[in-house]
Amino acid sequence: MKKIAVLFCTALALLLGSCEKEEALHVDPIGPKYNLEDDPNDPIQHFIYETYRDFGIVVITNPTEADYAYNFTNKNRLNLVAPPQDPAVIQAGLAFIKKNFLDLYSAEFKKQNMPFTLVMAKSIVNESHGGSAAVDAYASTGMIAISHIDENIGSLSDEQAKAYKAAINACFWSSYMGTVRNMFSVPEEFYQVSGGESGSEGDYGKYVSDSKFEFNLDTFEYDIPNPNYKVPEPADWYKLGFVDVVDFNITENPDYPNYDGYYYTTPNATEDLSLWTNFIFATSSSEIETLCKTYERIQQKYEILKKALEDAGCDLSLITQ
Repeated sequence: MKKIAVLFCTALALLLGSCEKEEALHVDPIGPKYNLEDDPNDPIQHFIYETYRDFGIVVITNPTEADYAYNFTNKNRLNLVAPPQDPAVIQAGLAFIKKNFLDLYSAEFKKQNMPFTLVMAKSIVNESHGGSAAVDAYASTGMIAISHIDENIGSLSDEQAKAYKAAINACFWSSYMGTVRNMFSVPEEFYQVSGGESGSEGDYGKYVSDSKFEFNLDTFEYDIPNPNYKVPEPADWYKLGFVDVVDFNITENPDYPNYDGYYYTTPNATEDLSLWTNFIFATSSSEIETLCKTYERIQQKYEILKKALEDAGCDLSLITQ
């Protein structure tokens, strides 16, 4: 059945490519698209074979445009660079993906919920809506692409590995399980903790700023010390139920101290869920427990999001250990 699906996906990709009026997709002639046969003497091919056999996931280590350009309905506006085809790099990349993504979910969950293809990449730039943002991972219909598979993947610091792990799993849940499959969502109560009764107002989207010195109308300079000035810290937004803020900027210039200050914006509802999802996958259970004991709103939103993830089949104990 899976082999039929492989051929079907290839044929459908070709069909969709022929329907694209502005940018035709050029692919190789119809034939076996993926090598899914076993080779016990080749650890890379053996991994590809086992992952497909056990979970129905096709791992693509050397992607071409045909592997990621179309998501069956639209063209993915991606600039994706394939990983270096050094076997040592590919093996290190597979080991990273296995440990920080695939092994975090049960066999049954992977069979039922994982995308059909897992695409490895050296870099991914999302050019959707005119953007040019480099991303750690990208998900669309039937696919998740994972970046940073290069010469450094086998020697990441603990901090880097933790950040990539969080980004990959957050992308999977928010973009794939949430947006693509509609199998993950949070109830309105999550947004109401910070957003008031409407769930979209309250503390959402607030611009916060302050200066170390106040403006002096006599000198027309910022030379009056601000007695209430203090550098913001995470506690300032934790108490509002936010795990992070956006557009944070602080100025401390010893040559022009009179202009020192800061500004940031609290997230909107969409940004809030994205930040929270990333936070959960990047933070240990002990760290989360400490924050929950200190900040009531953090505890409320964590319990709501935790339940939503677990209801969708996510075992957080495997991810936040």
